Amino acid sequence: RVIWTPEAQQDRADVWDYIAADNPRAAARMDELFSDAAARLAEHPKLGRPGTISGTHELIPHESYRLVYEIKQETVWVLPWCIRQCSGHQCGNEWSACDGRARFTAHTAITDPNTPLRAPARQSIDARALAFFAG
Repeated sequence: RVIWTPEAQQDRADVWDYIAADNPRAAARMDELFSDAAARLAEHPKLGRPGTISGTHELIPHESYRLVYEIKQETVWVLPWCIRQCSGHQCGNEWSACDGRARFTAHTAITDPNTPLRAPARQSIDARALAFFAG
């Protein structure tokens, strides 16, 4: 038996909304992949590889997304997985756990209250540097 947690259901809906904005058919296909993956887990709960979070497993139904789940007795619990995604889809997290590369980076912007109302738009160059340390 497979149960999607409410948070995982919301992640799934967010992915649907994101893809459907450009291509409703693609959203339907992606959702079908999620359903097919969940059905496979019902039959073979240990199908996925060990997860990056202790006690979890991960199954990749599409190169851009992974299902994160845990097995409790006879039940597979699908957990929120959006933070484990590998696409341009943002769910409040800037990291892709799929290949370790950042997909997004910090960005800052200001509104200058002294700018005249109909002034031409400014162009700018951003220089960004992020450092990460394994601990």
